[in-house]
Amino acid sequence: MSGELTFRHGIRNNDLEKIQALYTKHHANNFDLPSLSNIVTEAIVERDDRIIAAGTVKLMAEATMILDKDASLADKVFSFRALMEAAIKISRSKGLEELHVFSRDEKFMGHLYSHFGFKPITGQAAVLELTNG
Repeated sequence: MSGELTFRHGIRNNDLEKIQALYTKHHANNFDLPSLSNIVTEAIVERDDRIIAAGTVKLMAEATMILDKDASLADKVFSFRALMEAAIKISRSKGLEELHVFSRDEKFMGHLYSHFGFKPITGQAAVLELTNG
């Protein structure tokens, strides 16, 4: 450990092979290597040209729906399909790689899985409320 740890914004082309090696050695069993699409910011921590950590912040699409559960079944099904199809189409048109839905309603999630191809997320989700502090 001769040099100091340094932080810098940006991932350079010559960083990519080092990042891939770190990922393969330490994280390949935990998560997929993120793409560099839809990046808001990226940063590297290094010592003596050795990457210690690489991080990114990506844009993420989240679909939400407020539904009148007292409406007729036909109206609820139509509304659900129309809103989800629009969310998927618009997210794709914006070049986003994923569309997320967060819900505690298992029946609702089942419809997303069976009718729209959503998949459960492996691992745990966490959120930091940036507007409260």
